[in-house]
Amino acid sequence: MNPLRLAPLGAFLWVIAGSAPAADLTLDADARAHLDLRVEPAPAATDAAEVEGFGVVLTHDAIAQAVAELDTATAAVRQSRAVVARTQQLADGPGADSAEAGELAERQAAADAAALALARRKLTALLGDAAPAVDGDAHPLLEALARGERKLARITFPTGLAGGVPREVALAGLGTARDSARTAAARVWAAPADPQVPGDAIFAVVAGRAIAEGAHVLAWASAPGTHATAGAWIPAAAVIMHDGRYWCFVERKPGTFERVGIDLSRPRRDGYFIAEGLAAGDRVVVRGAGLLLAREVDPGSAAAD
Repeated sequence: MNPLRLAPLGAFLWVIAGSAPAADLTLDADARAHLDLRVEPAPAATDAAEVEGFGVVLTHDAIAQAVAELDTATAAVRQSRAVVARTQQLADGPGADSAEAGELAERQAAADAAALALARRKLTALLGDAAPAVDGDAHPLLEALARGERKLARITFPTGLAGGVPREVALAGLGTARDSARTAAARVWAAPADPQVPGDAIFAVVAGRAIAEGAHVLAWASAPGTHATAGAWIPAAAVIMHDGRYWCFVERKPGTFERVGIDLSRPRRDGYFIAEGLAAGDRVVVRGAGLLLAREVDPGSAAAD
């Protein structure tokens, strides 16, 4: 009996008419070698509840302009303060400037200080009160954002973030499957609320060219106050579909294979997180599971192999 091979989500799933699991399947060494089975221990994995959000990666021109204004205002303040200090030092000496010149210098210093304060407020309005510009040691990150070396995504979580700003956030392009590659945010901070979109908002920094500017993104953050669930990970190639359910084969002892029902509701990249039915270290058939299913459902197929 020839099984029908399907390939949803990039995995090879085998579908064969039949019913409930049969007894454990036992094969001798020659049969195992003939089927070219590959068995590997399932790695340990953890899964935490996640909050899903969406957003957009900002273009860096607005950040560059705000940073340039901040740098210009900072330089002007330094220069005007130096002029005031020099004027005060020469006030009582020969060749001293007039009192009017000293007043002009102080007036200019005050104007430059006001311009610097305004530049900082513009940057805060753009990037939020917790923006890196507030921290002196974080200024290099701000410069990297202005140059486009790092990307900044503004993300909204409609269901909210009851525990505050999450420490870990992952992003992927809009339309990307949940189990596809995600890009971890390098830094996260609170963003101003958007009156048009309900929910809590954050900014997330993404390194390099992982996500393009202007791209719409999905984001996942660990749900505050939740604990990770322990389980195992299996590759997509280990999954078989039979009788409307998903299964994998586990080698409980050498040469003896048990078909185990599994839940695929927690996909991960190239595989699935399994919380029940499997334990970390269980020896899972990662190649040849479809042939094992054919042997189990139709033992007569062994003669045709």
